[in-house]
Amino acid sequence: MPEGAELFYVKLHSTLTMSCSFGTEYESIRKFLCKMDKSGCHNIVDTYGNVDEGYTGRVLLSSEELPGSFSVTITQMDWEDSGLYLCGAGVYGESGETKELDVHVYEGKLFPVVFPFISASL
Repeated sequence: MPEGAELFYVKLHSTLTMSCSFGTEYESIRKFLCKMDKSGCHNIVDTYGNVDEGYTGRVLLSSEELPGSFSVTITQMDWEDSGLYLCGAGVYGESGETKELDVHVYEGKLFPVVFPFISASL
């Protein structure tokens, strides 16, 4: 059963770092971050050095110590950076594995607050 998307709440104009781990069998395979849109998943950055022009100078993909693991850092988060991303190993839609990352940008004190619901009967 696939796991649900990992949620990220990031303040407007701040920096977001997301980690992805796929295990040793993916150690030497292409790693990537793409953003879902109407036509599929649009590549943002990958280990082949490809970077979307809208993210040039503000996105970095780094290998982590654990084989098959990597992180992606995006600086200067803006409203249009909100959305569903996939980090993956392999080629989206063809081979490998992906993980969903649901990113929400908020401003100032508008951070989504969840209040617990308490019910009592008298």
